[in-house]
Amino acid sequence: DVKTKIVYLPPGSEIILVSDGADGLTKEEVELIVDRKYDQLPYEGVREELKDFKGSTAEALVIASKWRQAEYGVHPRSRGPDDTTAVTVSIP
Repeated sequence: DVKTKIVYLPPGSEIILVSDGADGLTKEEVELIVDRKYDQLPYEGVREELKDFKGSTAEALVIASKWRQAEYGVHPRSRGPDDTTAVTVSIP
């Protein structure tokens, strides 16, 4: 069964769809990435990689997810490698 919900968003809104490969990130980490506060992320490697990053939030989430998985050595849920996909949908 598919359940749907209609949500009206104001013009200029963005929706970021992210696969489960990003579920190793905490809510706080996602908020820092969305707010582009990369220098406050808890792991040095991703802070350095995103230091002068000008790409999309979706790209930054994928980069941070890969660093988080590298920190664990594997994906935290599946205990094996996982891919991460993200896309941004802009509302005109």
